[in-house]
Amino acid sequence: MKNFIILLLMSLFALNGSADVINDTKKVSIRAILPANEDIPQEAASQLQDKLDKIVSFNGNGLTNNGLTNRFVFTSKVNVVEKNIVATSPARISIKLNISFYIGDIIDNKVYESAQIDVIGIGTNENKAYIKAINQIPVTNKALKTCIESGKLKIAEYYSSNCNSVLIEADRLAKQGQYEAAIAELVSVPDICEECYRTTREKAVEINYDYMDIQGKKLIKEANSVWMVRQDYDCAEKALNILSKVNPLARCSQQADDLMESMNKKLRDDEAKEEAKQEEIEKRNWDFMVKVYNDRMEQYRIKEANETELMDKLIDAAENVGCAFGNNQPQIISNTNYVEGW
Repeated sequence: MKNFIILLLMSLFALNGSADVINDTKKVSIRAILPANEDIPQEAASQLQDKLDKIVSFNGNGLTNNGLTNRFVFTSKVNVVEKNIVATSPARISIKLNISFYIGDIIDNKVYESAQIDVIGIGTNENKAYIKAINQIPVTNKALKTCIESGKLKIAEYYSSNCNSVLIEADRLAKQGQYEAAIAELVSVPDICEECYRTTREKAVEINYDYMDIQGKKLIKEANSVWMVRQDYDCAEKALNILSKVNPLARCSQQADDLMESMNKKLRDDEAKEEAKQEEIEKRNWDFMVKVYNDRMEQYRIKEANETELMDKLIDAAENVGCAFGNNQPQIISNTNYVEGW
C-alpha cells in the first residue's frame, strides 16, 4: 500500500518537473510572505522577500517554503526607528530599522513564535538605504533559527491535534470541485505527524483518483471531438496528443485506450480499402491498356488482310486481262524453226 501511495503522489506532482517535490511534501509546509500593506519601497520589499526565503531555506531543517499551505506563514514587519540625513557630499540617508519576524497561523490568527533584529542602512536615497539595511539581516542569526525551529514544532502539533479538521476541509474543497486545493491541504501534513500523515496521504490518493478521472474524461471527450472532425491521420495525431495527457493511473484510462484502438482500426481499415481501390484502379488501367493493344493489333491485321485481298483481286484482274489477250491471239506458231531445233 505504501508503494502504491507513493506512486499516486508522484502523479500529483508529475507536471512540477522537480525530483525534490515528493520529499518536500514530507516536511512542514510554510509560506514566506510579506504583508500586503508593508510600507517600504518596492525594491526594498523585493529584497526583504528574498531575505525571508533565504532564512527559511538556511534554518528550516524539516521546513519547506513549497506553497502547499495557506495557513502557516513566516513573515516580517518593518518599523523605522530612526531616519537621518547624513551631511556628506552628496548627502546620504541613514535609516535604522527594527524588523520583527513571525511564524504563525493566519487563519486562526495565532502567532507561534517571533524574533526581532535591528539593522542600519545608509544610501544615496531612501530606497537604497532600506536595501542596505535589509542586506544586513544575518540569515544565521540565532534568534531567527530558534524562532523557526520552535514554530515548526508548533505547526506539527497543530496537525496532530487537528487532523480531522484537515480531512473535513479537504472533503469540502473536493465537493466544490477544487480538487487541487483539497490535495494540497492533505499533502501539507508533514511526516513527523505519523498517523495524520498516513491518513491524509490515503485521502489524497482517493481524491486524486476522482480528480484524475474527471480530468481524463474531459480529455477523452476533447480527443473524440477532434477525431470526429475528419477521422484521418491528421485528426488522429491531434487526438492522440490529447489522449497522451490522460494519467495512466486514472480509472478512465481504459476508455482512452479504447478510443486510440478505435482510431487505429479505422485508419487501418481505410488503408486496406484505399489499397483495394488502388489495386482495382490499376487493374482497370491494365485491362484498358491490354484492350488498346489488342485493338491496335487487330486493326493492323484487318488492314493487312484487306491489303492482301485487294492485291489478290488486282492480280486476278491482271491475269484475266492477260488471259483474255492470249485467248485472242492466232493459234499458229509462225516461227517454227526454233521448235524444230529443240
